[in-house]
Amino acid sequence: MDDVKKKLLIVDDSEIDRTILHNILQDDFDLIEMNSGKEALEFLKTEIRSISAILLDISMPVMDGFTVLQLMKQRNIKDMPVFMVTAEATKKNVEKAMKYNVVEFIRKPFEKDEIIRRIKIKLNMPVQQDGYDSDQVQIFDRSILTMAVSSEDIAETRQYIAKIKKVYKEYLKNTGKNYRHYQRIGGLMQILLSQYAISKKDIYMSREKIDIISSAASFCDIGYMALPDKKQEENSSGDVSDIYKNHTYLGASMMKWNMSKSCEYFVQICADMCRHHHEKYDGSGFPDCLLESQNAEYTQMCGLLSEFDQHFSQYEEHSAEQFDSLIEELAPGNGGVDPEIFAMFVASKSNVLMYYDIESKY
Repeated sequence: MDDVKKKLLIVDDSEIDRTILHNILQDDFDLIEMNSGKEALEFLKTEIRSISAILLDISMPVMDGFTVLQLMKQRNIKDMPVFMVTAEATKKNVEKAMKYNVVEFIRKPFEKDEIIRRIKIKLNMPVQQDGYDSDQVQIFDRSILTMAVSSEDIAETRQYIAKIKKVYKEYLKNTGKNYRHYQRIGGLMQILLSQYAISKKDIYMSREKIDIISSAASFCDIGYMALPDKKQEENSSGDVSDIYKNHTYLGASMMKWNMSKSCEYFVQICADMCRHHHEKYDGSGFPDCLLESQNAEYTQMCGLLSEFDQHFSQYEEHSAEQFDSLIEELAPGNGGVDPEIFAMFVASKSNVLMYYDIESKY
């Protein structure tokens, strides 16, 4: 029956936290509560098919949440969405969580509307049309771009990027998605940002920051990892479905799991790219309908480069003629990107063609 509630398993040793979650979720879901990881694993042996998702506390005595996840993986329980419950989503916890089927972190203290919306999105349940976390339009704080990033921060950020890249690459491989497309977005971003730094004489755009922003661009669609598993398609009217739009919110949320100060530059930029790379310069994009300079320049670049590569990578030859032909189709007259940014990309033509020539050999 369509009106049968989906069932959630809450695993938390704190009776108070279980009670709070029960009160938040009881109107929308059927709930089963357990106070230990061991008890939960025993339950899953026979009743796993009755459960739609697990809310799993990280800090529990005897068997913590990550031990539960490890044992679930060993028992080949790999398609069960898991929401980690924690008071602090540390960088270490985020890195460990990405190795498993963790779709979200639910932070304490709990926020009712946010929790319900996140769970419903993952379980492919109807949500309000305004989408997840859209009660407040997210406009990037450009002061982040001028912040000082120490050599220690850069080293930690690079380590973090390498770890999540490994997990994301495995996800793309397992789901048949094209990892090289996202790799090329990052490579093209290096070229365009270098042109931008020269043209704008941007003293804050160091080589290290260009590397970080370019890496962030390659994760622009990471929110797909948290979408329902069934294939998402456009609806019959040709409009982008609400579920498809949710990958922007979810990607931004996933990036913000990491609250480490050392990775703040990367996290804030990557979260913005995830959320806004489908915006259009004329305000016709989604999810926030940002207009012109409301959308950060590098996020506009990400959207342009993603669209460019989707077409250009399909050509048998990556020639100047093919470049010019595609550029005519993507011209700023379609309202997609700032004309000045578009002109910078056109000016990078020779470097773009050289990049594709080298990339095609690998």
